[in-house]
Amino acid sequence: MKSDVKKSWVDALESGEYPQTTGCLLEQDCYGDCSYCALGVLVDLYVRDTNAEWQFDTDDVFGYMNGYYMTLPPEVAEWAGISEDDRYLIEIADDGVVGMNDSYGKSFGEIAGFIKEKL
Repeated sequence: MKSDVKKSWVDALESGEYPQTTGCLLEQDCYGDCSYCALGVLVDLYVRDTNAEWQFDTDDVFGYMNGYYMTLPPEVAEWAGISEDDRYLIEIADDGVVGMNDSYGKSFGEIAGFIKEKL
């Protein structure tokens, strides 16, 4: 993973700017306030850096990018310089980023610590 993207991701997770959700990249409530999973934060950094746009389902609840609702879109992985080994630790490993966020209820601060140490 590119070191500058990793630092930006960790900083964003620790910033308090992103409310946390599970099971999707981005979830928007009826007031337009958004919550993100840990991967969604990385996707949002990509959106901000490249001027890409989030897409929303017909109910304007779940945000996605090019059909990816719960996993990392390939263009984001490429932008971030994520290797196959990194992708395993991020998306596939039970104790990786997705598992920590969705299955074990770990905070963004705890996930940021994992990213600093393992990626």
